[in-house]
Amino acid sequence: MSLLLKLPLLIVIAFAAHVLISRGAKWLLEMTSPLSGDEPEAVRYQREVYGTPARETLQIVVLVGAAALLLGLGATLAPDWVGALGAGLLPAAVVLDLLRWERATASANFVWFQRGVSRKVHQIAIENIRDVAVQEEEVGGFTLLHGKKNRVCRVLLRLHDKRIVSLPRTDTWRGLDAVEGLANHVRARLLLLGERAGIERAERDSDMAPLAAEPAQSPEERALRQELKRVRRAARAAETPETTN
Repeated sequence: MSLLLKLPLLIVIAFAAHVLISRGAKWLLEMTSPLSGDEPEAVRYQREVYGTPARETLQIVVLVGAAALLLGLGATLAPDWVGALGAGLLPAAVVLDLLRWERATASANFVWFQRGVSRKVHQIAIENIRDVAVQEEEVGGFTLLHGKKNRVCRVLLRLHDKRIVSLPRTDTWRGLDAVEGLANHVRARLLLLGERAGIERAERDSDMAPLAAEPAQSPEERALRQELKRVRRAARAAETPETTN
């Protein structure tokens, strides 16, 4: 194989290796230490490194690119130690990817998100959420997949105290379905919680309602009742024996 073909092929292989290794590591972390802890996850999404423009993601791509170039040069034109240096940079890129891994997930009762495996996991109770929206926007920057034509999306949560919580951004072209899936899950849970609250409120109101009043009587019914009472009194008086002096 000529050097002109071998070098690009090795660079592509290096990028593919980063994608496979990082995805495998992230899958393993999701299985062993999920954001939701003991609660089963319903939906999740994560930031796409190669399609989301940001300084943090661009630095990962540059590091992978440097590792790929050194690997290719070491296998073709440069000494072997150049390839060894590239081989060392590749796992470093995977570690950096994990340290900057942004992800979000939701269960039946909570929403979680994290920006980096070593950073704090944020938890939000769905009952504290007022409404949810999906934001899409055109952004600047550069990505390996889209160049300078980039569009990102994310979930916005408005809480009852009027604070707005922004979940991680990701590439719209590859991650919009997952983002909308999380937003729709939260909407469905809010609807269910609202229905339950309405049922409980109706039950409380029914328990506290006064007893129904006796139906109103017409004048004829009142006169008939009075006559019946008079007849009963007369009957009791007739049954009483007379006393003698």
